[in-house]
Amino acid sequence: MDRRVALKWISSATAALSMPGGLAVGAAAKSGLTPAAEPSGTGYGPDPDITKIYKPGDLWPLTLSDDQRALRHHPASGRAVAKCIGCWCARLRR
Repeated sequence: MDRRVALKWISSATAALSMPGGLAVGAAAKSGLTPAAEPSGTGYGPDPDITKIYKPGDLWPLTLSDDQRALRHHPASGRAVAKCIGCWCARLRR
């Protein structure tokens, strides 16, 4: 038996044991306990569509305004950002 067939058998046996009404093993078989109830939660949303190409703003709103985005691509943006951070830190010190 090759490795792939062995893995298929093991995964099939594991799946069969975890099915509702499946074979009780371990402590449940010895003490007559009933299996746990199925989860009732709704989760937190569907899986993302990984084949779609998303554009900025498709998944959540953008936080920068148009002026802020333009400043980010400005040649002097490094100095502007440093000045902005310096002003922000100065306000925190007050």
